[in-house]
Amino acid sequence: MVESEKTRADEGAEASPQQSEEKMNFILRGLSGMVGWAGANPYKMFALIAAITLILGYGLTMVNTTAVETDIFPKDNPNTLAAKNISQKFQQFYTTVSSYLVIDPEKFGQMNPANLPNRMTNADPNNATDELYIRGVHEFYQYMKMKVPATQYEIGPAAALIIVNWSNSGIPNVQAPTDSAFNMPGTDPLGEIYYYEDQQLLLSDPQIQQCFSKDYSCTSITFIFDPKAHGLTSAELGKQIIKAIDDWPAWAEENAKFAAFKYERTTANQVPITDGHAAELSERDNNILTPLVILFILACLAVSFRKLSYTLIGITALIIAVIWTIGLMGYVGIPFTNLNQTIVPLLLGCGIDYSLHMMTQYMQHRANGLPKAQAMRAATGRGGFAMFLSATTAVIGMGSLIFSPSVAMEQLGVVAPMGMVIALIVNMTFTPAAMALFVRDPKGQKQPEFRPAKGITKFADIVGSHRVIAIIIVLLLTAGAYVSSMNLRYEEFGDPQMNFLPGDKVRHWREMENENFYGGTTSDTTKTANFFIFEGDMTDPKVHTYMRKFAENLQSMPDQGIGQIMCLPWLIDSYLMIRQGTAGAAVSTIGGYIPGLGGMPGAGGTISPQYPQTQAAIKQTFDEMKKSPFWTQTAFFLDNDYKIGILPVDLLQKPHFEGVQHGWDAVWKAVEKTDSELGRPAGTKIAFYGLTSASYMFITYEAPWVNYVSIISSVAVAIILLLFTRNLKSTLLTVIVMTLTSVWWFGILPLFNIGISVILMLPVTFIMAMGSNYAILFIWNLSQVKDRESIYYSIGKSVEYSAITTIGAFFIFGFMSDLMSRKAMMSVWLATVVSWICAMIVVAIFYPPYPKPKAEKSKLPRQSKKQLRKAAMDSRRAQAAAAAASANPVVNANETPSNHVKVAVLKHPQTGREKSAK
Repeated sequence: MVESEKTRADEGAEASPQQSEEKMNFILRGLSGMVGWAGANPYKMFALIAAITLILGYGLTMVNTTAVETDIFPKDNPNTLAAKNISQKFQQFYTTVSSYLVIDPEKFGQMNPANLPNRMTNADPNNATDELYIRGVHEFYQYMKMKVPATQYEIGPAAALIIVNWSNSGIPNVQAPTDSAFNMPGTDPLGEIYYYEDQQLLLSDPQIQQCFSKDYSCTSITFIFDPKAHGLTSAELGKQIIKAIDDWPAWAEENAKFAAFKYERTTANQVPITDGHAAELSERDNNILTPLVILFILACLAVSFRKLSYTLIGITALIIAVIWTIGLMGYVGIPFTNLNQTIVPLLLGCGIDYSLHMMTQYMQHRANGLPKAQAMRAATGRGGFAMFLSATTAVIGMGSLIFSPSVAMEQLGVVAPMGMVIALIVNMTFTPAAMALFVRDPKGQKQPEFRPAKGITKFADIVGSHRVIAIIIVLLLTAGAYVSSMNLRYEEFGDPQMNFLPGDKVRHWREMENENFYGGTTSDTTKTANFFIFEGDMTDPKVHTYMRKFAENLQSMPDQGIGQIMCLPWLIDSYLMIRQGTAGAAVSTIGGYIPGLGGMPGAGGTISPQYPQTQAAIKQTFDEMKKSPFWTQTAFFLDNDYKIGILPVDLLQKPHFEGVQHGWDAVWKAVEKTDSELGRPAGTKIAFYGLTSASYMFITYEAPWVNYVSIISSVAVAIILLLFTRNLKSTLLTVIVMTLTSVWWFGILPLFNIGISVILMLPVTFIMAMGSNYAILFIWNLSQVKDRESIYYSIGKSVEYSAITTIGAFFIFGFMSDLMSRKAMMSVWLATVVSWICAMIVVAIFYPPYPKPKAEKSKLPRQSKKQLRKAAMDSRRAQAAAAAASANPVVNANETPSNHVKVAVLKHPQTGREKSAK
């Protein structure tokens, strides 16, 4: 800005230091040059933007919507690393899915007796161990293999009976079991004899009871898949499984011979289910909510500008920014998941801000008499510097997410700043080019009409005229919010299926599973599935000794209700005892329990005398198991390379964080006890993964980062502001706005049933980015110009509609189907509301629209002040009109004429000398 010192004194502006002005002028020249070239060369600019849009638009086809469950947990935590490792190297375990089938005594009686004409077992319609039900479980497995080709093995009562049948076909030291016997016995007389013998032996094992609910009304079956062989992601596999479960009732009604179950109560859970369902919901939500947000923004633009050309230019610029941002996500491989899809409302709601600011100021300059090109360049003057500052603080604030412990939030810390930068670039290029071509002045009117934000100005006047009262109110609100924030609780998102909304299909499955299989949830406890992951050399004999002792220590834990535990040593024991055949001997194929030998192997009971004692012998045993049908039961517990072993354990967990912490502490005490008794085998890592682990890590390691990110963001924003503006007052006021906004926002969260969790990192950074944005746009402009009323009129209008579009976008996306994402969206629009209100109050306190003359502050009555304001405004408008009407004036490109500029820097058309025109 080129102004003489006398002019500055005449204006009474609160000028910033010389270094700040030079820095601002450098930035302004860059912005003005970009805008000027775009406006002067609209066709070239359109061609360039079209080319970039086509290239980046292709990236939309590469966007991955697969959610990776481990990405939400702390990335450097050993438990997360182990879970991620098995997701890549042991997919047979990671993509395992459990289903639950509820028996139906009524269907039992309706089943055609001809289906089991030779049964030798006693019929019991109320017991899931009945032959009809067990054969029905196997029928369900065959149905799944037909509908989901990636299905490999089953683990459950039917699979166990098939192993028994295979083992019974061999005679120890005479003949080995025949692989053809690895099947469900037939329903012919001989087959029924085999079945009778197999079932008697099977049910003699107490370990098999874990496949049934306590009242035997429900049975479980676990499916093992090979998604890699079919080129499937976890989400794609999950979608196939969900569809198969949905289609099961119709198929079973027509085709089932043995499956006498309540088909509509069939459920499935585990990672592929949540991944697939989340991807489906994400696609559906975006297809519905994104158009709604665009329509809402269109309506806001139409009301704000009341001109079709402005409205279409603004929405087109927004759509271009969205295409560029999401296209880049596709190119760089950042997935479009439930959490980072917040980029859509972020871009739609906040990306329109720059267009609103630029076009609002452009309209004001045009209304004051400037030609189009000069009005567009003027719109990137002082206001352009404010937009640059707000964009910079937005990038810094949201970019702080890259320091969060979650990969998903880290990715958002890359995408969000990238989107804001793209929105600013598009606004500085496409918008001036489009306005140069398509904006036309109203016919019969010399200049277009500009409608100022009178309501904002009135509100600021009331606050500014009653500063003491306003300050007291702010202090009371802050104190109340601080007290309310003490009621913030921790959000528990450890059970992914419960993260969907009440009534959701997959959430309902989880609820039915708990009711049908575990007997329902009480106020005291619920059953949670967890796994210990052993990484290292699983052929090391010391690892097997350690696992046995560890299982014994787990079972001795108080208040956890842990029954018999399955692990690799027990599986080896079972295999050794049946590999040569059993010929009627009582065996277990799941837990290694041999009734005649006195109990559980290795945990106080007797183990097989043939148990391998060396590393080479254990490896040889694993190799044999892999070639036998018994591998169908082992594939869940051991990877193909013998580097990862799984030990599953169900914990009784109380439904609050203290209960989660109790379970977490208990299992790690068992680890510590085993370490002290035996010592950890060299090169062996132990990690804990499952519902208890997820809840604990989510709350303990990630929730504190809400505060860390808040501090990082606020400090970074303050440094950036001070660096660019060199204005301590502006910086301090902006920091005050961010601080008050944070306290108020934390105070209202309990009123909306929102607790502390990792999702709050997004709105916290949003407060730092957008809260500072609103403050900067006001404070910077107000600190530079004495005519504050005109700033409130123009900046107030753009900020008003900016806040409305942002609040509306996140409010609409607050209807997402994912509970965690829904609360994230709700948190952001609440943060925006609070930021807007807080910025308006603080700015009005320190910069009232009608400042009192210092010499007359205490003397002028209210009526005199109004008269002075009116007289001052009349004088300024007359001076601005006179300057605009001067013969052939050329406005300096670095100046920002508007109806608040009292002195314009003009050039003589012939001599080129500058002079101040009043």
